[in-house]
Amino acid sequence: STLQTSPCPLLEVLTEPGNVCQECCQWDCDMALGPLPEHYPTVSNDGDDSPTPPKNRTADETQHVPMLQTFQWLQQGLLYSFHNATTSTRSQRWRRQNINPYLKSMGMGGKVIDAVWESAKHKNKYPNTATINFMPYLWTIGDVLPMERFINSPMHLLFHGVVDDVMKLVHKFMAKYKKLETFERFVNVHLLEIEMFRLDWCKLRKLPKAFWLAEDILGFCRIMPCIYGIFFANNFKFGRSSGSSRFVKSCNSVQLLLNSLHVMISTLMNPRTSTDVKKIDSYIKVFLSCGHQASKWIEGKGESFWMDRGNHLSLLNLPAQILRFGPVRWYWEGVSEAFIHDVKPHLIESMRKSATYFRDKLVLIYKLRCMAFIKLRMKGSTMEEDRTSRSKGFYRYASLAEVETSFQLGMPISAFIFQDGFVPREKCLVWVAFGRGVNTQLVPIQYSADTNSVQLCGMPFMDCELLSNNVYSEKFDTVKDKISSYCVLLPHIINHVNTEQPAFDRKYAFIYDDWDILTSSGIKEEVLLSRQLFLAEDNI
Repeated sequence: STLQTSPCPLLEVLTEPGNVCQECCQWDCDMALGPLPEHYPTVSNDGDDSPTPPKNRTADETQHVPMLQTFQWLQQGLLYSFHNATTSTRSQRWRRQNINPYLKSMGMGGKVIDAVWESAKHKNKYPNTATINFMPYLWTIGDVLPMERFINSPMHLLFHGVVDDVMKLVHKFMAKYKKLETFERFVNVHLLEIEMFRLDWCKLRKLPKAFWLAEDILGFCRIMPCIYGIFFANNFKFGRSSGSSRFVKSCNSVQLLLNSLHVMISTLMNPRTSTDVKKIDSYIKVFLSCGHQASKWIEGKGESFWMDRGNHLSLLNLPAQILRFGPVRWYWEGVSEAFIHDVKPHLIESMRKSATYFRDKLVLIYKLRCMAFIKLRMKGSTMEEDRTSRSKGFYRYASLAEVETSFQLGMPISAFIFQDGFVPREKCLVWVAFGRGVNTQLVPIQYSADTNSVQLCGMPFMDCELLSNNVYSEKFDTVKDKISSYCVLLPHIINHVNTEQPAFDRKYAFIYDDWDILTSSGIKEEVLLSRQLFLAEDNI
């Protein structure tokens, strides 16, 4: 009950087992109760010839309880629904309108439901000839190929699934107050600038969201707390005196949701934390708690944006999956999503199943990619110019003037940090590359650590200074070899709604390629839940 009324206001940093909050971090399927779907069956024939009903899926249920799927549980559901659809007692017989919500409540799709219903109709018409031919073969060999081997891919579960759902919920809240178009205009300036960097670890497209790949959502997720936080700070006032209690709760719940989502995704994808199952499990449950709160305040009681979607509760499967198969970032880390576009044209004429056919296709694809690489190398100066002007990890500006202009206007900046011992290294510096040719010029940006720095959606913004007089020159290849981490600097913009020229106060948030951030203490480390947000009086 506490879980469904408010997130825990005293959430400690989850680094020690004793710090895990027992109210926010103990989510289970039993807590995600929902109403039964319309036309869920309320009668059944449970006589001696009845198969065993699946757990929490009888005709006597009063609430919908999410269940961890197993092949045996799914088989029980199919046999039980088939039995009740073919019972001789007509008052207890299930109709199509009953089978549909019943099997969907177990996570089954349309083709399986259609097969059960067609088999039931056939048996009712020809009682002595009907056979069970609706059971998927894969479900019957669970001892050979158990369900846990069908892993949840981060591409679909996290980015096309959970993150996409959160974006829709937040945008729904903005649209309610007629702020969505304003947000899109504001954020597209920054999205297009970062897209111009052509970073392989932070790919982006402009809003509104259309034809986005998972890699675009991944890149957006990296900067999500910055851009949403800035917009909310400029467009929605927070605090008890700023509006109705429901409006305040809605605004604050969105901030908690965005912070908990960013922390959860970063922990799952960060190389240092991606195997910390206890921490991941806690962050998943905190996110589900915050999602429940945001949905309650934005969509109203009895409605929840995650209740009718399997992705959110499937997050609870990830800790066990990580223990068995390793970090989710090993399955997919944001690259080669569109490789199917290279393969599909060579398969459309036939989909024969022989191994020889697919072997020959793989050889053909390999040859074509080799030829494409040779053609690229033969372009000479064009390729060299592209190689030296842009890198996959960072953007190389044309001149110092371009860097200075970007900094003065408060635009996103592509930078990096060096390994220890390379170039005269001072504390609190990141470097920006500019210039053409074999040598590249480096200019540092210095930041000031401040534990009282501005925080938006849990993301700290640091005071920064571009040291234009401290330019350093080095060979381009040497620079690339000595880089330890890439980063993008996101500006802190104020009063962008009321002025034609947005006000930039020389504060930046630092987002690193390994999912670290620069904390308010000036340390590059993993993302943590914001005590400032979770301890706020309005969130208690």
